[in-house]
Amino acid sequence: MKLENLKRLSLEKLKAIADDFGMATCGTKKDLVARLEQRYNDIGKYGRYTFLRQVGVEGKDARAFRVVDKQGNGPVLVMKVFKSSKSASKIQREGDLQRVAGIHGLAPEVVDINPDARYIVMEEMGETLFEVFRRQRGTLTLKQQREILALFEKLDRCGVFHGDPNPLNIMTTLDNKQWKVIDFGFARRITKRTKLGDRPNARLMTVGLILQLRGLYSAAALAVLEEVVKDIEG
Repeated sequence: MKLENLKRLSLEKLKAIADDFGMATCGTKKDLVARLEQRYNDIGKYGRYTFLRQVGVEGKDARAFRVVDKQGNGPVLVMKVFKSSKSASKIQREGDLQRVAGIHGLAPEVVDINPDARYIVMEEMGETLFEVFRRQRGTLTLKQQREILALFEKLDRCGVFHGDPNPLNIMTTLDNKQWKVIDFGFARRITKRTKLGDRPNARLMTVGLILQLRGLYSAAALAVLEEVVKDIEG
């Protein structure tokens, strides 16, 4: 799409394009053209990839898109595109920590990091824990709870504290066989200097996740998660 052609399109067509990008379609035609021009300018920085559509919930400092690599016939990937408020050094650190977790099979595999162009490209995931929890009407099976706890324990062993137990940040793989964590914006290395204590993911992430899930469903069945916290704290 050439930018000069946007102004020639009808408002209905502009709204359809905006909807494909997951953008709001309200406002005047002039406003919509301006926002689409900005989006296409942003996309122009990522010439190696073809954008398909925006996915997930737009975060404080980033949004995510399904993309494919123009050079080959590889799988659909997800590109996390950061806003200008996030520095290149923080983008690099986030990507590096996710890559460490990804090598251990605990996070989406990182395919590409470009802190100057402000993006991280990774393997595509399936459902969020939030979606699973809501679909199961405020319950998690014993198996699901044990799998999530195992994920936290493995993060401790690989030396990465995730730091953000939002159920939107825990996702299934596409084949629904494994849980992984996404969004390493708050992540840190586990060292003596960080003073996180013993098993910080198993302890702090579990407590935080229970609070988040209880906030969604106060009567949520989380016996396994709660028992582990008692054992750790006891």
